[in-house]
Amino acid sequence: QQDVLSKVSGRVQEIVVKTGQWVEQDEVLMLVDVAAYYPTLERYLDAMEAAQLEQALTLRKRLLAMGVSDEVLAGYDQDKPLSKYLEIIAPFSGEVSWVMADTTSTVSTGSRLAQITAPALAEVDLRSYSRIARGVKVGNRGRLGVAHMPGRNWPGRVVEVTHNRAGFYSSLRFHVEVTPDVLEPGAFAGAYVDAGGGDKVLRVPADAVIYDEASTRVIRQVDDEKFEAVEVKLGFEGHQWTEIIAGLRQGDYVVTRGQFLIDSEATLQSGFKRLSRQ
Repeated sequence: QQDVLSKVSGRVQEIVVKTGQWVEQDEVLMLVDVAAYYPTLERYLDAMEAAQLEQALTLRKRLLAMGVSDEVLAGYDQDKPLSKYLEIIAPFSGEVSWVMADTTSTVSTGSRLAQITAPALAEVDLRSYSRIARGVKVGNRGRLGVAHMPGRNWPGRVVEVTHNRAGFYSSLRFHVEVTPDVLEPGAFAGAYVDAGGGDKVLRVPADAVIYDEASTRVIRQVDDEKFEAVEVKLGFEGHQWTEIIAGLRQGDYVVTRGQFLIDSEATLQSGFKRLSRQ
């Protein structure tokens, strides 16, 4: 745990977070009205724009002593207007274990404003359907939730992935930053993992892919009255869509299971043979 202490005297204008909330490093905890802050910041930014580096350096030291963040000191983010109030930020990611409640309080140098509990690193084993988890790789970020704390989640990253193409499930090992009281051995947890983006790919509805022991195929429409079985090479297999690496071209029409019922392996094999001869 670490206390967040005020480096200046002023009046609390707004408390942004609440006790029990997870905050990321440099996230704003509260705003404090400090008389000397905004005038000093304006003079600093003017000095930077005028290339008056000696004066800018002197003003920068004053702002740093107030606890001003690097983002504010940059001052060039036009999409986010600079606040006239001093932003008190989280020194690291963690849970707000205490924050002052009175928004009319006057604070002085050294006043206790909040307390952040540092996270502990926990290792969680997850299991997902292989078709859904096919795009997950080591290093992907995600957020983990636990059943006994609904509505709350914690950040983490994938450190190990085992995809089992022959089976139903993929195994994921997830390192998550949590406070010590969140997880215990045997607890049930779930995670949303960002598998990242990618280039444009050719894809078909997942229900269009037919699996047998030797290959994967789709039924492609040749013309209004003719269809053929086409062997395809699969890439990422998602819940709704499957990537096709080889075997089809953009613009091909395929049959989905909603339109084409296969009721046994024998029917499947004989159907492929008939389609191949046509």
